[in-house]
Amino acid sequence: MTAPVPAPIVGTNGQVAFDPKLPKTQECPLNGVKYSKQQEAWWQKHRPLGVMIENHQEARPQSGLSGADVIYEAVAEGGITRFLAMYYCQDAGQLGPVRSARTYYVDFASEYADFPLYAHVGGANQPGPADALSQLSDYGWTAYNDLNQFSIGFPTFWRDYDRLGRTVATEHTMYSSVSKLLTYAANSRKLTDVNEEG
Repeated sequence: MTAPVPAPIVGTNGQVAFDPKLPKTQECPLNGVKYSKQQEAWWQKHRPLGVMIENHQEARPQSGLSGADVIYEAVAEGGITRFLAMYYCQDAGQLGPVRSARTYYVDFASEYADFPLYAHVGGANQPGPADALSQLSDYGWTAYNDLNQFSIGFPTFWRDYDRLGRTVATEHTMYSSVSKLLTYAANSRKLTDVNEEG
């Protein structure tokens, strides 16, 4: 008979903490890193989460990138890149600054099942090939696994004007966290683990 897997500890900030002494025998399906059965039990209860994080020099240093399982980087506009950080096997705490959707990032996120969680702050909605919000609708994600700050708001998303210790433009101040996004998806959208329907 195998011993039950202990539940992770949730800190006052909502971030999940795992017992570092447990053997790391389970492979993260996103990147092959080994984690404990405790972490595997946690990740099996939610969907992969993609978060748009900006890379403008005014936004640096970003929060949460080191906790991502996979990171995509591509040019957003004007030679400035943006990240799609994928979270599944570990909790990264605070994330941001969170920015708007782009069509190619929606395509990247769609590689993680039919309905992965996708967090962003709005996106292009003009007719044409860059219309990310219409693409989200075409994929059937809008108001389902699409976690758009404009439709969710506070407290899942919040502005932090003081994190960088200097004055920056408002677009560099939107944050969220893995735990808040997963909790919102589970409680408000009934989206937990990925099943046969995606």
